[in-house]
Amino acid sequence: MGEIKLGGGSIMRRMLPKVLEVIKEMKSNDPDVIAYKLHIDVHYRAMPLKVKGMLLRTPFSRDVIINSRLDANQKKVALAHELGHVILHKGGYSLFDIDLLTDRDKKEKEYQANKFAFLLVAHTCLRNSPMMIDSIKNERELTFTDTVDLLKIFESTGCYIN
Repeated sequence: MGEIKLGGGSIMRRMLPKVLEVIKEMKSNDPDVIAYKLHIDVHYRAMPLKVKGMLLRTPFSRDVIINSRLDANQKKVALAHELGHVILHKGGYSLFDIDLLTDRDKKEKEYQANKFAFLLVAHTCLRNSPMMIDSIKNERELTFTDTVDLLKIFESTGCYIN
């Protein structure tokens, strides 16, 4: 697999193969199905709008809290992002780890979770868009800002709203 340099020079392998592996293993790319199969309880609670979701990990459980004020697409993106932490960061980083991580490390973990979320949800809603196809194909070149912008586009598609 190819490797790329992130902002400060750290190395990250292509993420698409990992996302495809998860989809194949779970037989779904729906974040709710994946959370269920990973035995992660998802709770919806009203929170300030700037907080979309959070992962709570204890020795006995993993829970995700998603802001109930978000629309259906935003909830899927938030859950996909939190699943990125679970899958890529071995269950997320604990509250104690947050204080130990440098700002650069925190940003890198957020970048990775955003990229995971984009690649996961793009397989449902935006896979026929030329811009999304190019973004998936060239995922190694996506920056932190690119992934945030792509997730915002996804949130506004109405794809998950029945």
